[in-house]
Amino acid sequence: MASPTTPATYTAGTPLTAAQMNAIRDNMTAAQNPATVQCYQATTGQSIPASVATAVTFNTNLYDPYTMHSTVTNTSRLTIPTGWGGKWRFNAAITWPTALAATYLQLQIYKNGALWAPSARDAYFGSGGVQPVSRLAWEGTGAAADYFEVFVFHNHSAAATLIPGSNGCVVAGTWVSL
Repeated sequence: MASPTTPATYTAGTPLTAAQMNAIRDNMTAAQNPATVQCYQATTGQSIPASVATAVTFNTNLYDPYTMHSTVTNTSRLTIPTGWGGKWRFNAAITWPTALAATYLQLQIYKNGALWAPSARDAYFGSGGVQPVSRLAWEGTGAAADYFEVFVFHNHSAAATLIPGSNGCVVAGTWVSL
């Protein structure tokens, strides 16, 4: 699959070469088929200790044509593939157990192991069986081999197990532009 390149500057009256036309074709292909990934926790919810920011792991890929996520090693990471540096859009949703109602919940994004995106803070949900969901959408730049992770935090008195499934704990990323 083609990856994008910085467009060349052309001069009026100068014929296009085959290489220039191929670069235009490749950029159009890349724009129509951007690098993208979506993964989730399929069957077993992850236990999150109280008062500790913890990377969320994902064990199933819904789609991952550019091999951005491994279900074997570093399963919390989405890694920018070679040739796809630029602006990226990410979305994450984490479903917490009902028992965490009235608890401070936080969703954070890390880039290359450091806090990166503004945090989503979903705090003090009401009681009565409400199942809290933390959501965060963000855009930013990444170079090839940069990796992004979803971290969660809660201050409940005990560990909490995240709700698995493609609608439970999910993260997705899509390349937007150079």
